[in-house]
Amino acid sequence: MKQGFKVFFLVWLVYLFYLSPQIAWNENRHLDLVHSIVNEGSFQIDKYHYNTGDKSEYKGHYYAGAAPGTAFLATPVYFLFKQIYNFLPETRKDNYNKKYYLKSIKAEAPLKFVLKFPYK
Repeated sequence: MKQGFKVFFLVWLVYLFYLSPQIAWNENRHLDLVHSIVNEGSFQIDKYHYNTGDKSEYKGHYYAGAAPGTAFLATPVYFLFKQIYNFLPETRKDNYNKKYYLKSIKAEAPLKFVLKFPYK
C-alpha cells in the first residue's frame, strides 16, 4: 500500500510541474474537463469548448480530445480549491475583468459565447 501511494504521489507531483505557463490546447482540454466535472457534474465540455481546439463533437456535445486520466488527478485539487475559494471575501474575487481577459486570449470566441461564459 505504501508503494502505491508513493507512485500515485509522484505521478501527481510530475503532473503539477508538467503544466505549461503558456496557454495551450493540451492543458486547456484537461482543465476544461476538470471544470466540467466539478462545476457541471458532466464529462461534456460544452460551456468551455472554445477554450481548446483539441475536442470532439458527438451528438451535439463537445468532449475533451484526450484520455481523462490527468483530469481525474486534478479534479480533487480543483474541488478543494473551490471550497477554500468560497471563503474569500467578495472584494477579492472581483479584481479583474474576466470577460475582457477571455476575449483577449481567445479572439476567435464569438461575443455571444464570451457573454454567456460561466464565470464562477
